This record gives sequence, C-alpha cells and structure tokens, in this order.
Amino acid sequence: MSLISYTPLECFDDPSMACDQLIAYARYQHKLEKTNEALSTFETTIFTIIVLTIATMSFTRDIDQIVVFPIKKIVDIIQKLAEGPLKKPEPPKSNDQDDSNKMKTRTLELTVFKIGNLLQRGFGEKGALIVSRALTYD
Repeated sequence: MSLISYTPLECFDDPSMACDQLIAYARYQHKLEKTNEALSTFETTIFTIIVLTIATMSFTRDIDQIVVFPIKKIVDIIQKLAEGPLKKPEPPKSNDQDDSNKMKTRTLELTVFKIGNLLQRGFGEKGALIVSRALTYD
C-alpha cells in the first residue's frame, strides 16, 4: 500500500486562500499489480527454460551425430586392428544422405580404414604377430 497526498495548485499560487491545512490523502493498494508482475516474470522464466532446454537438446543431438558417433566408429576400427592385426575390420557403411559435415568425418573413417588395410598388407603374418605381442605387453 502507498499513501498519496494531494494539495490543490490554487493553494500554492495564492497564499491568501485559507487552505494551509487542505491536503487530501488516499491509500492505493498495489497487490493486483504486483501479482500480475510476478506472474508475468514467472511465465517469462518458464518460457526461457523451455527454449534453453530445446536448444540444448538439439545442440547435443547434432554434436552426437556429427562428432561423437563418427569418432566412436574410428576408435572401434583402430581397436579391432589392435586386437587382431590380421583380421579385416568391416568397412564403414556409406549413407547417400550425408551432408557436408558428415562427409568430412566419413572421409576420416575411410582414411583410417585404408591405413589399417595398408598396415595389414605391409606387416604380413610375422609382422602381425610382432605387433600383437607388443600390444599385449603394454
């Protein structure tokens, strides 16, 4: 609640008027305004939380598809080569619907796969035994 006082302007302009003590008081209740303001702030906060949640989920999904899953595939190829240097890992599957970002990671996958094939051919059976023994000692 607020207290509002009012004095007519005529009382200030003409001191001869007998309105020295003429002051009107009114009390004004702000409860409805404050309630509406609090509700509006609450709704804004909820809206912001929803927008940020949706943006975070979208960003996380994009990062998983573009970065994390292809790196996991590359690590799997390298791990399979380390476990059995003569075993051929499965070549990465191609998707015709890849966009440019996925093409870059796909190119990296194919490169790792081709390097693994070249290493297998270069090692031969004896070299693969040496490499597998070296990996088991580490």
